[in-house]
Amino acid sequence: MGQDEDLEERLRELERRVELLQEMLAGQDSAQIAEIQRQIDAITRELEELRLGQDVVVEADTGLYGLGPAASKVYRVQQGVSIGGYGEMLYQNCAASRENGAASEMNDQIDYLRGVVYVGYKFIYCSIRR
Repeated sequence: MGQDEDLEERLRELERRVELLQEMLAGQDSAQIAEIQRQIDAITRELEELRLGQDVVVEADTGLYGLGPAASKVYRVQQGVSIGGYGEMLYQNCAASRENGAASEMNDQIDYLRGVVYVGYKFIYCSIRR
């Protein structure tokens, strides 16, 4: 059995376990539900690691040196530019009419509250020996 076939078999088994755990959720108390949810989260993470590769999944949601994942991205590359960031916006979708049927005369609105961009460059360290 090749490595790809082995991974496919593991994926099928994990997906079967997730479906079984989700079926077990019906009619359970909150402690059992919390435990089953924890198991589902662990299985889901393992599926993501199998599909995307462990390096991608771990790097995407792990911070370093007390920084958040996006800000610490520069420390994960061997050399070169790293770009990351986050933003926040608020969208308000207004109804065309009021509850009494009159036109609301309100327009949809979008507000950009913040946008933070991280740009870093990691230089390669070279030691010249004679």
